[in-house]
Amino acid sequence: MAENEKLIRSLQQRLDEKMRLAGMVVHDLRNPLASIRMYFELALSDNPALRKHSETMQEPVLKMCTNMSLLLDNYSDVVKVEADCERLERQPCDLVSLVREAMDSCSDMIASAGTKVSFSADAPTCPVYADPGLFSKMLHKLIGDSVLLTPDCPAIQVRLSQTGQDAVLGVEYLGPWAAEELQSMLEMDLLNLKEERDSIRRFQCLVFSIVSKILAAHQLGFEVCPAGDNAALLNIQIPCQEPDVQNSTSG
Repeated sequence: MAENEKLIRSLQQRLDEKMRLAGMVVHDLRNPLASIRMYFELALSDNPALRKHSETMQEPVLKMCTNMSLLLDNYSDVVKVEADCERLERQPCDLVSLVREAMDSCSDMIASAGTKVSFSADAPTCPVYADPGLFSKMLHKLIGDSVLLTPDCPAIQVRLSQTGQDAVLGVEYLGPWAAEELQSMLEMDLLNLKEERDSIRRFQCLVFSIVSKILAAHQLGFEVCPAGDNAALLNIQIPCQEPDVQNSTSG
């Protein structure tokens, strides 16, 4: 009976989360859609002056469309990642290759954000046991989506190192957040996301909440610490052994 009640509470919490996400989608799309409608009304007007004025709105409207697409992709990713985490498939992964692939796939969005991304790896770095699809998604969020709507992040430094039987993935952000801010975004409950009034901050929290879901599914902890002036470093420790082997050797 207790197990059934626990399952019902879990399902109810997930339903509440999805309902709130749906409400946030509606809220975050309403204003851009109104602006896009206004643009087309002016562009199709019989008044030449109004049509001329619509030309000044083309670039902002195009940017709104891009942001709306990005927002919808990330709201959709929350649901997809949750489902993928329930059927987690760990296997040996080359973390260096995964990082390089993520950097390649994010290259256009990184360039559009004006952010410089550098990568270094201590050799040799052991293979890690993780779900490659979910880890690729997480790296895409950390390297790409996190800075798309963040105008003040001039650089991201990604580092791989090894400590004992673990690999350490470090992602350092220069500029946009202090360590405390990054920590709070990673720990934010999606049910509280609507309380963030600033739409850009809400988007950033959404991106990092997806990262947190993937880390939790892999039972990986993280550490956020200051990294000099105006920089924050996220360190993730990832086992190089299968979880069962790791538990038996530690026991």
